[in-house]
Amino acid sequence: MFKKLRDSLTPQSIKDTTRVFENSQALITGSLALQQFWTNNVAMTKDFPQEFKESQAKAWAEKVLALLKAPDPVRAVRDEVMAWIFDCARFQVLVLDAVPNPDPTGLRGWLGITGELRHHLELLSTTDTYLADYVRSNSGNRHAGALWEAVLLRYRVLWAGMNIFNALREPLGDVHKEIGSDWFWPLLCIQCAVSEAVYRDGAGLPLTMNPDPQMTLKISSTLLTLVELVRGGSKFPDLLLVAGFSLGLKWAERPVG
Repeated sequence: MFKKLRDSLTPQSIKDTTRVFENSQALITGSLALQQFWTNNVAMTKDFPQEFKESQAKAWAEKVLALLKAPDPVRAVRDEVMAWIFDCARFQVLVLDAVPNPDPTGLRGWLGITGELRHHLELLSTTDTYLADYVRSNSGNRHAGALWEAVLLRYRVLWAGMNIFNALREPLGDVHKEIGSDWFWPLLCIQCAVSEAVYRDGAGLPLTMNPDPQMTLKISSTLLTLVELVRGGSKFPDLLLVAGFSLGLKWAERPVG
């Protein structure tokens, strides 16, 4: 796969570029992640046409190469991962299942993440502008079955992309080796919590982060400080967040991966 990735993504200008070769391990990792999370992942791709699967893989591979050619690959990859987290979180909270069903993500139960929103998709598709626009761009069918399929398929693409680009961080030296000390999962969790709070507030559903809307807003704003710490280039941004605000968040028990 690495050779295929390299051969299919080599523009003429790469001959004058050394950054890709300096980050060759990251390129290999990107190729392997593309296989793990997309091309060889039947669970994620089983409902997509072959043409779409191939075009999406090619687009991601091209993006991997572009990121590794950036003047600051670490910063470029961070920004890319953050963008995927923001988009994926919007759909992650819509596909989680509620208790007593299992939650393989480990997100349910944190900061008001419930797994209940999937049962309100029809309502949310009329009250949330982002979701409404997405539904409208996908034939506009708000039938329960069609809505669920559209949301689930979009989530699968976003989940794969998020994990593919996050995999690039380790070979670039941007991952904390100690479990519980890296920012990826905390940021995903925070963004999921905020997304659920936004969905619930807009639809008039009970708030689960905190029953007081003002307190929910305050908590969300505090938690989202992590976004600026990550964007600002802090080496261990989530540790700074906990230390700076004394939130006492315990991320060490989060799932690894």
